[in-house]
Amino acid sequence: MMILKHEGQSSPLNLFDVADSARKETSISKILAYLISRELSAFSGTLEAFQISLSRSTLIQAWESSKISIENPYSRTDLGNAEKGGRTDIEIKFNDGVHKYYVIIECKVKSGKATIDQYLQYKPLFEREHNTTCIFVYMTHQSGINIIEAEENITVIDLTWRDLINSLSKHAHTPDQARTELDDFLEYYERSYGTTEQKEILVQDLGDRTEIERFQNCVYRRDKVRGAPLYFAPYITKKGAKNSSIPEGLSQISKILGIITIDSGKMEWVNIEASCTKFVSHFSEEKGKNLLKKWEKAIKLGEDKIVPEQLTHYFLDEPTTISTPLKKDSSKGEGRGQGWIAAMIPKNRTITFSKLLEQMNKQRVD
Repeated sequence: MMILKHEGQSSPLNLFDVADSARKETSISKILAYLISRELSAFSGTLEAFQISLSRSTLIQAWESSKISIENPYSRTDLGNAEKGGRTDIEIKFNDGVHKYYVIIECKVKSGKATIDQYLQYKPLFEREHNTTCIFVYMTHQSGINIIEAEENITVIDLTWRDLINSLSKHAHTPDQARTELDDFLEYYERSYGTTEQKEILVQDLGDRTEIERFQNCVYRRDKVRGAPLYFAPYITKKGAKNSSIPEGLSQISKILGIITIDSGKMEWVNIEASCTKFVSHFSEEKGKNLLKKWEKAIKLGEDKIVPEQLTHYFLDEPTTISTPLKKDSSKGEGRGQGWIAAMIPKNRTITFSKLLEQMNKQRVD
């Protein structure tokens, strides 16, 4: 049920709120596609979010030549004899008079995570294009996905909804202008998703000496994994505490600045340096250089070891230290570790910041 109006009050909602009453990613992707197909200002703001800058006359030409579609169905054959077919969320094709562009946008909302598999699924669509600038966009409420493909002529953009909203907001009406559908969209978005902020912390056991040293150089490495948490907090095991200066328990937390999944044979610094440089572009030059130096050292650790075919690397900011290391739930019986961690931590275990703060308060008292 969706209440559109309360007694004695006017409705604050607009058509976009009603169209997305179920709060599904398919709904908001259709709304976005509708908007950029209807308003030049929305089309312009979207391209600007993709770092495509066009003059006014060229922009108009591009919009008039554009083909914008939703839920395009593709068979297994279309997708290079894939295991299954698929539907793209949004596709945009346009010509600015000099270049042809082909953009596929994959939309996720709230806790939805972009995965490398989605890019690989639709990559054959780009490979059919010739003399075309190909762009694949992950639109999520969290950033961090980065894909490295050697000798690929495809730009992969990791974009948050907030980045897009900020770009679109520059084109909102001024007091002396009439309201537009773009204004309605911006208001709808803030009502529906404005407070959405994914605050997941990946927590994993760390006991191997090399992997602890890698973490101390601000990189966490593991076998290929899906998803993009915002923070990483290692739980140093008893064995790990003996192998390092970090005490047993969860005592450090780092923001994840970027994620790269790549074939282990291609994981050399020369192949990823450009992407890593982008991860630190918003820092001061000194801090950026220090992190890059650490990351390069981390990548070279354990080069002689046998590793899985594909590896996921989390590139981290300098950690924040928790003064009293947090320990696992040592209780026994039903409900052990519920909402927290206990025994051997499973792969991909994530916790929220509220749970972390709860444990900090609880264990300080205990």
